[in-house]
Amino acid sequence: MKNPRGFAQVYTELNEKDPEKRGKYKWHYETTVKSTNEDLTIIEFGAYLLMNGNWEKTSIYDRPFNSEEFAKWYSCPNGELEKGVGYSDFNNWSKGDKLDSKTQETLWYYIGVNNVGKKFKGTAKIISIHKFQ
Repeated sequence: MKNPRGFAQVYTELNEKDPEKRGKYKWHYETTVKSTNEDLTIIEFGAYLLMNGNWEKTSIYDRPFNSEEFAKWYSCPNGELEKGVGYSDFNNWSKGDKLDSKTQETLWYYIGVNNVGKKFKGTAKIISIHKFQ
C-alpha cells in the first residue's frame, strides 16, 4: 500500500455536533488509501497516538477497525482495493477538549492481504495542531 512521504498537518475546528460527548474541538481529515502493487483486501486498520513518548493504540470503539467498516467508510466494496485506485473517507475525524497550541502525533495503519494471504501494511503520520489556523 502507498506509504506517503512526509505527513499531514490538521488544524482545529469547533465540534458543533456532539461537544458534550467527544470534546469541544474537532480535527477533520479526508483520507485516501491506494494499493500500488497489487489488489488487496483490507482486514484491519486503526491508529496509534504518541503519548508521553509511547505509541498507544486508540479508536472510538477501543479496538481496531475491520474490513466491513473500511468498506463502508471508504466506499470500497468488500474492503477490496483494486491496484492503482484510491478509496477515500471524506469524514474522518478526532475530537477533544484541548486548545493549547501543542501538537498531537498520530500514526495511522492499514493491513491488507493479497489473494494468497500475504499481508501488507501501509502507514501515515498525522500531526494534529491544537489551535485554529
